[in-house]
Amino acid sequence: MTTALAILISIVLVPLLLALKWRSNGAAAFLSVALGVLLTGVVRGDVVDFVRGFTSFGSYASPQWVGLGLLVLPPLIALIVTKKSVSLAKQPLNFFPSLGAGLLAALFVVPLLPNNLTHAVQALTWWQKLTELQTLILLVGSCMSFLLFLVL
Repeated sequence: MTTALAILISIVLVPLLLALKWRSNGAAAFLSVALGVLLTGVVRGDVVDFVRGFTSFGSYASPQWVGLGLLVLPPLIALIVTKKSVSLAKQPLNFFPSLGAGLLAALFVVPLLPNNLTHAVQALTWWQKLTELQTLILLVGSCMSFLLFLVL
């Protein structure tokens, strides 16, 4: 297994495994990834300017790293806040939104990785298949998240 493939698999599996292990709400994680995508697209530049202007970490505040933080923090917080909120009986239903969260995260985290890693992952056939399924991932993840919210 190449490093690029291991990175892609890790990005997909981390939200899934955390949601299942912690019995966290996968729907909240999926929607929080979507929130992270929105934050990355809308406020990343302002956050970079703020960090560069007001903190001693300004030299480390590249748009790339700030974007990763804005993308990863919302689902991580959602997984922590909703810990033990899914009963064992409903855990199988929780699988699909959790998997959707990982797949959606991969689609948006990979372009924010350092250039050499981004290019290595994007050269994989698995990445090409994942990008082809982007619309399906969004639609199924959204529907399963809505269904999980109705059931919980």
